[in-house]
Amino acid sequence: MREAATRAHPRETGGILVGVLADSGPWVTHACEVASVEAGPARYVLPAGTTRILVEEMRRADARLGYLGDWHTHPRDAAASDVDRRTLRRLTGIDSPDTGETVLLVVRRRGREYVVDAHLADRRGVREAAVVRTGDLT
Repeated sequence: MREAATRAHPRETGGILVGVLADSGPWVTHACEVASVEAGPARYVLPAGTTRILVEEMRRADARLGYLGDWHTHPRDAAASDVDRRTLRRLTGIDSPDTGETVLLVVRRRGREYVVDAHLADRRGVREAAVVRTGDLT
């Protein structure tokens, strides 16, 4: 995700998160980048229909995998916006992922580096979450 952010700078990029649900919560195993013609310096829109196609493709490789949420970059040091939070709530209410919780990762530029902010949403609302690195998140 950080490499994608660097390549796309100064535009946003993003995609979907695929993984598994463990007792401790969602575990993201794949961050699939999806190009968007609507991407700009302060905008990323996941193209309609791509989520289902990518999840089906990932499940052919491993049936345990499922959709966990979305990710996108912020070329500036900006946390999740109100639009990001509204989108996350909408995804949870309408297009609920396999886990019951929707994950949003925002990869934002801080200086010359990118940091990853995590958010979880369920029917009760949106909350920040800790990122526990268990492998390569790039």
